[in-house]
Amino acid sequence: MSDSRPSRWLTRLALAAVGTLLVLVTLSCLRTFARHENQLDALRAAVLLERVVHAGGPEPRSSPPRALGEILPAHPALSRRLNDARILEDGNTLLYHGYLFDLLQTSEGALLRAWPRRHPTTGKDAFLVTPGGILGHPNRAGRWSGTAAPPVPGPSSEGGWRPVPAPAGAGTTY
Repeated sequence: MSDSRPSRWLTRLALAAVGTLLVLVTLSCLRTFARHENQLDALRAAVLLERVVHAGGPEPRSSPPRALGEILPAHPALSRRLNDARILEDGNTLLYHGYLFDLLQTSEGALLRAWPRRHPTTGKDAFLVTPGGILGHPNRAGRWSGTAAPPVPGPSSEGGWRPVPAPAGAGTTY
């Protein structure tokens, strides 16, 4: 007599395959979500840092800070908001939630740059923040990734920079 029901091992194998597929899909979705959140948090942090760079901070200054390492110690509220940010050895590069930030001194003044520490794992987009607004680049090729490869604005830069609205709401104040 033959049993038309699948055997137990076949049922278990099917359940294991479905479970494995669910785990893989979930992990992929979580990675995408984490990367998106890193990018959004980088944008929020860039807005906060830009405000300090171009406003001068709590005490009037004759010139903006020349390095990000000067900003956090002088602004305890900002340091609390960016509580796990860390200034790297050069004194100008800040690492925060998978993004690198630095100040580039130009003839027009300080330009804040933000780009992924490890493209595409920690983020993809690169940002340039000026008093006039924020520019974003999809950075699809991963040209700007890691401490040795920040975005370089100007004629030698790749095209594709577009205005990006500053994020509103939670996270843009301290």
